[in-house]
Amino acid sequence: ARGFAFLCLRSGEDFVCAANAGDASIKALSHEVGLRRPLVVSAGGVAILLALPPEEARAVIAENMKRVQKSGEVRVKAVERMLKRSESHGYGVHLSDVVPRVNTYGVAIRDARGAAFASVSLAGPSEDFPQARAPELLGLLAEAANGIAREAGALLESQP
Repeated sequence: ARGFAFLCLRSGEDFVCAANAGDASIKALSHEVGLRRPLVVSAGGVAILLALPPEEARAVIAENMKRVQKSGEVRVKAVERMLKRSESHGYGVHLSDVVPRVNTYGVAIRDARGAAFASVSLAGPSEDFPQARAPELLGLLAEAANGIAREAGALLESQP
């Protein structure tokens, strides 16, 4: 399947793309390393929001939506659809909401205390990443997220 994977780190009310891999020929899928955007505009960012304490998440969403409003009502409605669907599923899920014909699934990466500090996402053409594949894709994402969390924890523990 054609697709792209992203590792995004939380930076305040935004995410920053830290790494990516996959089919770079699909321009709509690519998050360049260093890209900074509001958490609310991507499945990975929304996955982080879903893992935050509710009061903190509401404050970040309110701030992010003020920024999204500058892009117009169509964009606001698309982000609201993605947020509502993600909240009902319990993970970040974008089904051609913000980017047409592209589906994205994202899960939060948590530190040893349980705080979400990053996310890992898979994105691809909607025909290659249909909602019917969500359980399979989420299994892969959860495995990757757990591995990254373990590696990050080991790295932190090894510091003097």
